[in-house]
Amino acid sequence: MTVDEAAKQHKLRDGNRESAYKCFEAYADLGDVKAKYFKAYYIQQKLVRLDIDQTDKNKLVAKLYKEASDSGDEFPEAQLRYGDCLFKGVGVQRDLKESALYFTKAAENGKAVGMFNAATLYLSDKAGIKEEALGEKYMRLAAYKQHKQAIDYCKKNGLPL
Repeated sequence: MTVDEAAKQHKLRDGNRESAYKCFEAYADLGDVKAKYFKAYYIQQKLVRLDIDQTDKNKLVAKLYKEASDSGDEFPEAQLRYGDCLFKGVGVQRDLKESALYFTKAAENGKAVGMFNAATLYLSDKAGIKEEALGEKYMRLAAYKQHKQAIDYCKKNGLPL
């Protein structure tokens, strides 16, 4: 099975996820970026059972999402998920500044949640990088994509839409 065929199995309601995961695992070990993303996703979402402790699972998931994120802009979902790992300190040391960068990458690749998360960090200065204009830009963009929390933020804070 190819990685694309495994991805199709993943999307099917009654797809063979066990076979799909085995495929993702094998191709990830060969360096395939898409397979790395799906392997991390399966582990994180507990779609597969691994006999390692949760700390090691979290580290593996973060590592795989980072590799997929850093390979280019093909997997904005990986950028978003790695940003979340950094934001929460799951599998990696918590780093809000780095988290903002990955959320920004996801935002630039069209992910509304990335837009909202980046905006929140830029507007709050929690990451040590307060940039109101950039924060407002991403907040508005998230609102334009119908992100409810972004819409609520814009209304509450008088940001024109």
